[in-house]
Amino acid sequence: MLSKDEVIEKNLFGVGTPHPEFENIIGDFVACAIDKTNLIYRDNDSVFKGYHGGLTEDERYVPVITFCK
Repeated sequence: MLSKDEVIEKNLFGVGTPHPEFENIIGDFVACAIDKTNLIYRDNDSVFKGYHGGLTEDERYVPVITFCK
């Protein structure tokens, strides 16, 4: 888990001039994988191959759930 400041300092989203809204949409923290483990939630057979992050307030407010393996 990295703070917004750490993400910016480490240039995790690249170098150069960021989009004017970058700091508003990145969130307070960014979770980064440390190995190949993942969790997938599926409640049906989706035709979509990927997922996106929305820009509405409801889509940007995400609870953090952690687990230890």
